[in-house]
Amino acid sequence: MSTAENTAASGPAVSAGQVREFLAQLSAGGSPPAPAPLWDALSSQGAISGTADRPELTAVGRQVLRELEVRAYRLDHETLDRASEEVGNGIAALAAMSETAEYFLSELGPVPPVEVVPLMRLAAAHLAVRHESPEDLVAEFTNGWGEAEVLGGSPADRLLAAEILTGSDVPQGEIYASMMLTGDALREAGCAAPVATAAILHLFPETQHDPPLERWTAVRKGVPSDEGAALLAGFPDLDATLGRWQGYLTAIGGTNGPDENRTAIYLTAVRGSVDPTLVAAIRAAAPMFAPSFASPLLAAAVALSHLGLSPEETYDWHQKAVQQARGHQLAPDGPELEALGLALLEGLDTGSFAGRPSTGGSAISEAAEGVLTRTAVHAWIYRHLVLPPAVAPRT
Repeated sequence: MSTAENTAASGPAVSAGQVREFLAQLSAGGSPPAPAPLWDALSSQGAISGTADRPELTAVGRQVLRELEVRAYRLDHETLDRASEEVGNGIAALAAMSETAEYFLSELGPVPPVEVVPLMRLAAAHLAVRHESPEDLVAEFTNGWGEAEVLGGSPADRLLAAEILTGSDVPQGEIYASMMLTGDALREAGCAAPVATAAILHLFPETQHDPPLERWTAVRKGVPSDEGAALLAGFPDLDATLGRWQGYLTAIGGTNGPDENRTAIYLTAVRGSVDPTLVAAIRAAAPMFAPSFASPLLAAAVALSHLGLSPEETYDWHQKAVQQARGHQLAPDGPELEALGLALLEGLDTGSFAGRPSTGGSAISEAAEGVLTRTAVHAWIYRHLVLPPAVAPRT
């Protein structure tokens, strides 16, 4: 399980919990004899060396132990084969998405203006998580960009709109004309990102030909974000929605800083009523994300709400995603890679995780969750890493 797929057991099945407990004893300095099934399963893969009577832990074994410890809460009762297969499949999926994103970057780099080319790294990652034909998605994104391009606004604003349109699966001709009118109305209202905001108003949480502009105006008076106000305006009961947003702000920490504010918007949109269990998990995970993200609460919320795993395992999967993004040279090392890793997590199949804890789940459709996640990662996390303030919309 150095990359998990390398430790498939052979012979009689042993549980992941048995292996974890045995390797933990070795790690603590003990030298218990290895029962035949454990010896066969682990020595053949280089996780232990020596003899069955006096086994020794190897570097591979230490990695296997780490993988099992972070997943013990749900995989202890599974076989080692099952645990190894699951982690291996997840790593393989992240590798495949990173490879697809690398292809997109070579194909889509020349499409937008040069000032937003750095943002194409994130657009490529968001396309890759859809697990569809790369060629078809390149053509779809090119069309989406072409339509967004004539809607006016800054290139960065149009690029997010193109991402949202491409990921929505809604035929762009259905809403294009009304989006143009909505964008004009938003400009008149002083919106700094009228194209992306119009796309959100038309597509979140479901496709709407008559966007809730009045609700957006009302929400924007108290919510300091054009895109964030559009996400909340999509829900019909304005007072109840703003009440849930305030409830999340209080639960997260009571302050109204940018990270807390955006996290509260995200959670209100994805979950609805305040979920104390999820909030506690986000607060526990945020310090893990803090060294790499200016908005660690939001990063934790995006990852945890999608994966539904423990804070520790969620962060472990994030680091695996970053490793794949780095291996495929999707961005310079540093915060950009961390953000791309966050985007790639959306493509993991959460239904494949054995023993996944029961969670409240998303209150919106999968397509709507895609719009929400793309908006949060693009507008609130990634954009400000790669664009100077003069280029990035002030949202």
